[in-house]
Amino acid sequence: MQISEKVSEEIVQYPLHAKLYLQLRDELVIGKLEYHYGDTIILPFGTTEKSDFILIRDVQKENQIMSLIEHVNFHYNGKDLYMENDEEEMYHFLYKLLPILDEYVELYLSKEIRHMIFDMKQGPSTSIRLEGDTDLLEVGFDMQGIEDGEVQQILEAVIEKKRYYRLQNGALLSLEGEEFSSLSQFVNDLHIKKSDINEDGTLQMPVYRGMQIDELLHTQKRLRSYFQKTAESFKIAGGTSIRITGKIAG
Repeated sequence: MQISEKVSEEIVQYPLHAKLYLQLRDELVIGKLEYHYGDTIILPFGTTEKSDFILIRDVQKENQIMSLIEHVNFHYNGKDLYMENDEEEMYHFLYKLLPILDEYVELYLSKEIRHMIFDMKQGPSTSIRLEGDTDLLEVGFDMQGIEDGEVQQILEAVIEKKRYYRLQNGALLSLEGEEFSSLSQFVNDLHIKKSDINEDGTLQMPVYRGMQIDELLHTQKRLRSYFQKTAESFKIAGGTSIRITGKIAG
């Protein structure tokens, strides 16, 4: 089949560059999907102006994107592409599905949606000190960017095996990443209960648990001087080694 020279000149082809804009409105997540082909913008969920040329579209990639939109559980009411702002669904969307969408479309998130994603730069750090009057170890946790008053609730959420914790500022903190893996193993292996956590987010544990704590908590640790000496004596007496990482403060 031959294409006339005139028709051939009217056929244009550009790579597909898809963009997805997301914002919160009336307790809904509203999406606006755009297909960019050069200077031409196609709105698959809207009205697109007719052009005076024939555009060759990347149908395969468009279908992949539409399948993802359906998988994300977006709905279309004839006017807006939307998703219910349910907390569980929102967590799953932000932390599980957005990274997948990001491979196919350029994402533009409103300030309100960006605020719901808590970017934890590093996992919890641990401070361990020996209480001289009780011979108990006090284990404390510091979480960068999180108020000390919320540490207790976060530890309780880890004990309850929750997937996330909603911070007081509205952000959703994921508890499923590597940052919390050793903390989760710690509370499981030592059978720590919510009632074991003090209001300030600390734990009291027998001193003989010291080496076990060090082995289970792969976090940055601050060992107070007296406990450091005790740990060193365990190392010498037992003929085994104990990892002492992070800063050592007196």
